[in-house]
Amino acid sequence: RLEAKDAPVIVVVGCAEGYYAIGLKRRLPHAKVYAIDTNEMALTIARTNAALNGVLINFGGPTEDVFVHDPALIIMDCEGAEVDYLDLEKYPALASAHIILEVHNLPGQETDKILLNRMRGTHRINMIFEGPRHPAKYQLLCHMPSEGRWLAVSEGRPCLMAWFDMTPRGLLAS
Repeated sequence: RLEAKDAPVIVVVGCAEGYYAIGLKRRLPHAKVYAIDTNEMALTIARTNAALNGVLINFGGPTEDVFVHDPALIIMDCEGAEVDYLDLEKYPALASAHIILEVHNLPGQETDKILLNRMRGTHRINMIFEGPRHPAKYQLLCHMPSEGRWLAVSEGRPCLMAWFDMTPRGLLAS
């Protein structure tokens, strides 16, 4: 779908070192890609990685400047700030954007419920939950004690991880 657009806008919020932003720009060179992160060191590394990959990415900028460009795709991993960013009243253009979101239900937060209630009128939401990890299936780890194998496959998350794949309802009809 994005390949068929003349210049689709892609926004990566929580871009870290640029993996998704750079990969999408390489895959869709005609796209306009914005990469946002609050960590200046991550942005510095992402800029270097973009240059090494020969792609032009628009780095930084507040979301209010980026979300008005009618994004076709948003990828978001912003460690708990997703409720602040995914606000249809502040950013009406979000209603027509396909959004892939890592949901952070940090202790005391109900991010998933808030966003489900907020976005279900404009998007079909497919929820994906983290699966079990089997450290014994990796030959590389088999020499380690049990505790070491478990630590090797743990992300150390304080909560069950989930992802939302949110497709705008307008795209479902076409």
